[in-house]
Amino acid sequence: MLMNSLNLIWQITKETTHSGFCFLTKNLYFGHDELIRRFIDVVENDTEPPVPAEKGKLVLEIIEQIIEQILRKGGYDLKAKAV
Repeated sequence: MLMNSLNLIWQITKETTHSGFCFLTKNLYFGHDELIRRFIDVVENDTEPPVPAEKGKLVLEIIEQIIEQILRKGGYDLKAKAV
């Protein structure tokens, strides 16, 4: 139990330090840097994107459905206008 707690504390400390360093060096992308590089490559070299537009659209539709379900379960009115 103690080792698990110490391991957890170490992981949190390590990742917090790493994120802080990335933030200070303006390099905090959370993995999106690879997507950005690939997008730039597609635009510059006129190559095929790693994910076709149809699949990207499908993913967004699924994400919207998930968000709607979460909001419904939380009792939010999906038709109410945001303030």
